[in-house]
Amino acid sequence: MKLKLALKLIIGLLLITSAQGQVRFSSVNVMGVGSGSNGESFVLSTINGISKDKWFTGVGVGLDYYRYRSIPVFS
Repeated sequence: MKLKLALKLIIGLLLITSAQGQVRFSSVNVMGVGSGSNGESFVLSTINGISKDKWFTGVGVGLDYYRYRSIPVFS
């Protein structure tokens, strides 16, 4: 139910903003080494979405190897 609502909002945002100006697909990709109290670990994340002027909205996923391997999902 929440996924359907989120998809409807994103599609509505695309339709509204595309009629008003240039909307582009954007991607933010990060790869690096994170450092913390347990030492260093590999970090990888990607955020994909749309941008217009200075505004950006998207959904992302990452992979990190801190104390436990985890897969964060964010929006």
